[in-house]
Amino acid sequence: LDLIARSGVRALRVSIGWDGVEPQDDVFDFAFWDAFMDAASRRGVRVVPYVAYTPAWAATPSDAEHWRRPPRDVAEFRELMATLARRYQSHVQSWELWNEPDNREYWLGDESTFVALLAAGAAGVREGAPDALRVFGGLAGRVDFLEATFALGAGSHVDIVNAHAYFETWNPEPMETLPRYLDEIDAVTTRHGGRKPVWLAEVGYSDHRGGAQVSHFVGARHAFEHTPPFQAAMLVRTVALALAHPSPRLFAWYELRDLPAGEA
Repeated sequence: LDLIARSGVRALRVSIGWDGVEPQDDVFDFAFWDAFMDAASRRGVRVVPYVAYTPAWAATPSDAEHWRRPPRDVAEFRELMATLARRYQSHVQSWELWNEPDNREYWLGDESTFVALLAAGAAGVREGAPDALRVFGGLAGRVDFLEATFALGAGSHVDIVNAHAYFETWNPEPMETLPRYLDEIDAVTTRHGGRKPVWLAEVGYSDHRGGAQVSHFVGARHAFEHTPPFQAAMLVRTVALALAHPSPRLFAWYELRDLPAGEA
């Protein structure tokens, strides 16, 4: 946190695991987050949390995939969000509800079960901290998923849409596709009740490559791509594209921690 503050970083997106803070029904463990919130506030770092991942006790079936399954009773998620929002209302101004629900790696439910979860979580935030912003859990890139959820009323439960962007790393489209992506998100929210601000709270470009292979979806075409110097260039290009568009209100590069060179 000292390094973050010295670097001029003013917003830090973090993951609060439901399965971590409520390992058993109505048994909470806030020790880490109490200390963390206080430490961040003392350094002037705004904590931007998302809350996700179903505990085993709340999922059906309670198997190895429990953490990405919809909870059996979304009222439990509402209770959690009310508890968190109330406890940290002096530290946190926004609550992002889940992470990449359009990605099967993180959500095994469909659009309707996600809207039910979103509605419950948003109601909990309103109960615990009425002035806090409610954020649509970071979209992995599927604007069709956003369209389907907004058609089911998701827009009435959120103030902001968070969108993730990994062009040329997880998405084969060029980085210059970012403005079109933002336009498509704006079109969805405008069609369903009014345009909403957008966060780009998870954006990145990898410096990892194995030969030409960058990820399952992307291969490098040139020797300079996906190297640390070009990663720096892509950061600047991404920021410029984001600043040139009217919708984004927050930008966060993923991630602070850099893996060892040999790890994907």
